[in-house]
Amino acid sequence: MFRATGVDLGHTETRVVTVGQLWGAPVRESLTLENLKSPFVGMPSDQLTIRTLNVPESNREVQGNVIKEELGLSLPFAVSDASWDWIVNENNATVAVTLNTQLASFKKGLPAEAVVEAEPFGYLRICRSLKLEEALVFDFGATRTVTCAIKEGSIAWVRVSFRGGRSLTHEIAVEHDLGSEEAEKHKQALGMEEPKCQQWLADIVNGSLLVNPVPFDKVFICGGGAQMKGLSDELGRLLGHPVELLPMPTGLSPYQDAAAYGAALAGKPGAARIDLKETVQETVQAIPWSLAIWLVVLLLLATVNLELHHYTADKVLKQQIAVYQQAAKKVLPQLATQEPESYQAELNKLTDANISSKRSSPEYILEIMAQLARPLSHQAQLEIRNFDFNSEKNTPTITMGGKAGSPQQVEEFRRGVEGILQKPEILENKKSRQDAVTFSLEGGVPTP
Repeated sequence: MFRATGVDLGHTETRVVTVGQLWGAPVRESLTLENLKSPFVGMPSDQLTIRTLNVPESNREVQGNVIKEELGLSLPFAVSDASWDWIVNENNATVAVTLNTQLASFKKGLPAEAVVEAEPFGYLRICRSLKLEEALVFDFGATRTVTCAIKEGSIAWVRVSFRGGRSLTHEIAVEHDLGSEEAEKHKQALGMEEPKCQQWLADIVNGSLLVNPVPFDKVFICGGGAQMKGLSDELGRLLGHPVELLPMPTGLSPYQDAAAYGAALAGKPGAARIDLKETVQETVQAIPWSLAIWLVVLLLLATVNLELHHYTADKVLKQQIAVYQQAAKKVLPQLATQEPESYQAELNKLTDANISSKRSSPEYILEIMAQLARPLSHQAQLEIRNFDFNSEKNTPTITMGGKAGSPQQVEEFRRGVEGILQKPEILENKKSRQDAVTFSLEGGVPTP
């Protein structure tokens, strides 16, 4: 009752695995599709597109709208022809996409309550069950080889090669002029000692665009082709990384049950679950003619109302402009001849000019000098021997030079004037004769 069922519709046979939703060991079952009520069925990777997209921290509806917009810009077919579902991990959505036609074809013969899963997410769930955040998984099947890269607990990418076990057997049969059964026996007996097998594996690795060594903590293999003699060692050599069989619970085989077990894990609470459903296109119903007439009348009334509002708003605006211009004549006559829209810019110019004039005025500079006397009074051995004011820079500066007892004393003085001058910097601070230190310090004049 509390068990989830995973199904792998393989090319050689259908495999079924059940797992306890809350407890209970995984079990390989001998069941047919007709006897299953709500199985999780993995859709093959070659019928899917996997995308990783950024989504906002929001509800599923908002995230779905964002994903739909992104897919509409990047898919090679119309987004209305696609079905998709996603999981989110730290604002990154991993999206599985398929065509509606492919999904409909895949669901033929499945139980009505079946949940169509996405094959790569099964590998992700297995790795999560092993407490692994990073792994590279190779699934060697009869008709294809799937490479799934998992990074930071999410699917980074998926690549599918249609060089499966059957195509390799056919190539060996052609190469050595053998029948299919003899070629299969030859492949099983020699494995990677057969040059054709070596080339087959190298083509798969090259097609996955992997570097040597691969940047993954673990490299796993599964599927029927993983039993090939010497495959793990040769793959490890090509990748520059040790290769292991995908760990499976007791009673399950990595050669047969990996895909079905990964699909069954979707039934666990909190699992990374995908549920692919056909997109239902919304139909637009015709508006009855009587309702259409009422809509026209309402639109006409709304138009008249907008025109009245526009006339009223325009009249009020003209009155306000007249008030602004009358006030400007009394306060700032130079603004009265300009449009009110330009008042803000003109006022900013006047303010800036006033600040600049104040900043360079003798009264303000003397005020700054009086403030500098306070930190200077705390430095008994420090003397100011020259004082220069430069108003030609964008920010007027004050430069002071003199002598001190030590470089440390100059630094203490600089810190003391930080609240008086803007960004005070020591231009010179070096020892001279008789252990005295000559220094030069410059800082900007603050805004009044």
